[in-house]
Amino acid sequence: MRLPARFVTHPELRTTFEADHAARNSKEAEAIKQAQKKGARAVKIHQDATTKNFDAPLSSYKLKDDFLTIAQALGLAVETLFVQTYHCRLIGGNHHHHRQQF
Repeated sequence: MRLPARFVTHPELRTTFEADHAARNSKEAEAIKQAQKKGARAVKIHQDATTKNFDAPLSSYKLKDDFLTIAQALGLAVETLFVQTYHCRLIGGNHHHHRQQF
């Protein structure tokens, strides 16, 4: 059962509500745009993984999308690849940090 309701507020509170509502709508619109970009990016990575020729050495690729494309082309689990990379960086960073203390 639906009941019609009406809220009565002070005019100053209405302007605050409208400003918050506009900000909320812009955040939602931005989130939708970001989701569309991520979807388009995933499609491009998948297409590149099946069609792109990687002729250069791996050290010449600097973009994250290139690494994701290579990982997908080789059938590597991307999450595992990044966890291992960051783990190695953390371990390397900690050893480097310990050396600076001595």
